[in-house]
Amino acid sequence: MKISVCIFASWIFHRASVLGDATLDTMTDPVMVKNYEETGDMFGDEDIEITADGKASKGPTIWKIVGKKFIDISVSAGNKHVFGLDENRGLWHRGGYYGEWEASQSPGNFVEIDTNGDGTAVWAIDTEGTGWLRQGYHAEWEKLSGFVLTFIGVSADGVNVWGVNNRGVAYWRPGKSETSYWEQRAGAVTAVTTSGDGKSVWAVNKSGDTFCWDPKKAGGFAKGKGNWQAYSRQYNIGIKFKSIDIAADASVVYAASFDNELYAATDCFDPKFNKEYKKENGEWTKIAGPKVSRVSVEAYGEYIWAIDDVGDVLYIKV
Repeated sequence: MKISVCIFASWIFHRASVLGDATLDTMTDPVMVKNYEETGDMFGDEDIEITADGKASKGPTIWKIVGKKFIDISVSAGNKHVFGLDENRGLWHRGGYYGEWEASQSPGNFVEIDTNGDGTAVWAIDTEGTGWLRQGYHAEWEKLSGFVLTFIGVSADGVNVWGVNNRGVAYWRPGKSETSYWEQRAGAVTAVTTSGDGKSVWAVNKSGDTFCWDPKKAGGFAKGKGNWQAYSRQYNIGIKFKSIDIAADASVVYAASFDNELYAATDCFDPKFNKEYKKENGEWTKIAGPKVSRVSVEAYGEYIWAIDDVGDVLYIKV
């Protein structure tokens, strides 16, 4: 094996309001200064394969986490907990980049998962469209009453949960409590992602268009105001997306296209203009790298966990 590496450590502390009472993982940040020539057990973790040049000027740094094929993936805001669904719908967990995949108890028929800011709560949808929730690493799973869903997403603070049914109708609920329940929002979308505090919400529809939620726009709520504001229709027409995720601090949104290309965009609204639709610097920017089909981003948008076009897991530093 012939790899040259330098590693430095950085301690970063973030506000609980963004991370959902989680702190970002204190991790060494590997900076690769030369392409790998052989795959090896570089960090004493045999399932990690270095697969990209780490020079910042040449785009993102990418590590392939080999050994598992996944259909869905979700990372906590603090980047300490990663959950994945394998091809047989089994649930797996690892303690961040330097952890190892371990089987996590579940009913075994999930098709969608998402986790809150500190990874203690996992929301899921099974093959029948039933919602599930586990609150605690070793807690029992509980079924959620309500609508048949095809997608579920949760904010880092755990009190903003979005679901979508097979007709593209979006629903929202204020977390899980004895008095919380699903409330209808606007359609038609297929996937929804929300920031750590639930104030920034993005979605994609079955045609691959992207939208962001405008709470002042009329016509979206079953009760009240709010509706989707078109985004990719306005900018980069022709780019169609299927997976989308927003950083907990709402600073950046990542999306995977129908062609399995990775893109990034900034927030949809500009506070300087009373949250009117942004007219500048709003285009989607393509990020060079491997093919990706699903994305999940940590709190500040610096690290992405992704599934590539053949089901392998990628860890990307942007």
